[in-house]
Parts: sequence; structure tokens; C-alpha cells
Amino acid sequence: MGNCTFGIRLTPLPTLTRFRMTLSRRSARAAGTLLLLASASLTACDDETTAPAPERYVLALTGAAERPNAVVTNASGSAVLTVLGKDSIEYLMYVANGDSITASHIHAADANSSGPIMVFTFGGPVIGRVDGVFRYGYITRGGTFSGAFTFDSVLTRMRAGTAYLNVHSRKYAPGELRGQIVR
Repeated sequence: MGNCTFGIRLTPLPTLTRFRMTLSRRSARAAGTLLLLASASLTACDDETTAPAPERYVLALTGAAERPNAVVTNASGSAVLTVLGKDSIEYLMYVANGDSITASHIHAADANSSGPIMVFTFGGPVIGRVDGVFRYGYITRGGTFSGAFTFDSVLTRMRAGTAYLNVHSRKYAPGELRGQIVR
């Protein structure tokens, strides 16, 4: 038998430079810690096989990406979605300068269209001011989906680039922040 050592390998996430997010120092530290934890992967014994890289989607959430009409807003955000095997997708969302958020969902559509809701990532009640981590959770095969959508259809659309994450607010009920889910 070979040597067996255990350790943590940190995988840096891509830098999101397409938007400006202002966070308090405390929120920034919390966000950094969560990203670090989300990007850590365990290494083990002298395996001859290497585990595949996680299927991770990192996206900027902006008002400019809203469709059919872009939104001018001081809010911005980001999200990380990670496929955790065949039955679960983990999501972590940040919002800066958010106010009165009413819902967030993953919708079915390409980057130039609006589409139907596939799955809720937040369904209320209304959250007041948001500056930092907005939502963290899992979409699972056994979860609740809208209409005819399933876990498999959400995953298929994510992989095809025909799904987007949308954050809705009282001021912008059709959507204030949007990010296309692409690798």
C-alpha cells in the first residue's frame, strides 16, 4: 500500500471584474470565507485517479443583463452554482445595495430573452436592505420545480447556457438583477 496523506487543496475562483460590488469589511470577510469554503476540495491517498474538477458556474448579477429591458440600478451581485454529483446543485448568491428583494429564481431562456421560472432560490418574505450573502442553498432532484421542469431539465439548460438567475425586488418586480448561467 502507498502512503496515505490527507490535506486540503484550495482552488481559486475566477475573479469577477464585470461589476463593482461594495461591501462592508465584515460582509467582505464573510463573503471571502464562504467563497474559500466553497472552493476547497479534499485530497486523499495516493490514488491513481484524479477527481474531476467541480462543475462550477460563476456569474455576475447586473441590471444591464435584464430582459426584455435593461434596468438601471445601484444594486449588483454575483452567484456561484456548483453541481454536486447527479442529485444536487449548490448555490451561493451575494447582493450589494439590494433593497426589498421579493424573490429569486432560475429561469429558462437564452441571454437575449425572458423565460419561465424553472425553480425558486428564494420565495419571500420580502428582505429589506441586503449587502453581502443573500442566499445559500441546494437544488435537489427531490425538490419542487415549476411547471414541467425537473432537476434534469434545469441541469441540461445550465450546461447549454439557456438558464439564468434572476433577483426580483419591489421596485423592479419583473427583475432587478440577472446573470446568465454559463461556464
